[in-house]
Amino acid sequence: MRQEAAMVSAVLLSYKRVHNLKVILDALWSTESIEEVILWNNAPETWPQIRELVVERYADRALHVMQDVSQRNLYTWGRFRGIMAASKPLIYTQDDDVMVMPDKIEELVRKHRESERLVARLDAGHSKWAEVGGRYEHRYDGGRLACWEMLLGWGSVFPRWYVEYVAGLKFDDLLCRKADRLFTMMVNQEHEVVTDKIDHLEGAWDRRALYRMKDHWSLNADAAVRATANLEGQLATAGVFDVEQEVWADPERTERRPVVGRRWSEELWGWMVWLEGHDAWIPEKELATWQGETTTSG
Repeated sequence: MRQEAAMVSAVLLSYKRVHNLKVILDALWSTESIEEVILWNNAPETWPQIRELVVERYADRALHVMQDVSQRNLYTWGRFRGIMAASKPLIYTQDDDVMVMPDKIEELVRKHRESERLVARLDAGHSKWAEVGGRYEHRYDGGRLACWEMLLGWGSVFPRWYVEYVAGLKFDDLLCRKADRLFTMMVNQEHEVVTDKIDHLEGAWDRRALYRMKDHWSLNADAAVRATANLEGQLATAGVFDVEQEVWADPERTERRPVVGRRWSEELWGWMVWLEGHDAWIPEKELATWQGETTTSG
């Protein structure tokens, strides 16, 4: 039974949460589908702990620990470096701050085989985002995303060859920090969603979490712009910019930006619009006031 189902490489992204790895790996090895685990370590200084607590414990398993030779933190890009090293046709991904039970992993694998789409877990409590047209990576309708962008760290399954969508992208800080978002947009299709209660582990909400970084939300928008530019004009910005208003600046720029557009702001909890005369994003509810100032000054 296991040999028939074992077609999945699990790629586990880790950063200074060695204490969570044992319970996560136990769950991964309890599935029927996962045959090997690639553990990408973004904190090379923790290697002695990983070797003692993880590698020696699973010496009889196909566990491969990887980290960047430069000893740098590759953030979410490390996930894709791990995928490139995987040997199985399907990939399962998750982070080291969430617990996904074996039956939930198998559900993701089963749904992927049924739909042949990227399948990921979504916190059931996030249905409120769809109701207000808000946080674009979490908008969904009837269990299927209404756009292209989403997270991979809570559990996802997709074909290994999908890594080709990001393999040729420019390597820089944006790619490292926002590889998940770039990837799921570059796939350029709707994804299947499994709504569930997400069981977070220790460290999910502390300063190690990427969302705590000051530029987290602004880089989300930057990633959406880059992915769209790389899709050669395909309209893959649903939920990010108002497609009917979308106009691009100088196409020769490395990072193209919308001159007239509309995006959601998590910080202000409202839509922002681009105002050409002021070269800035402003709250949509203040548009009339700003336009009045522009007219008066002109």
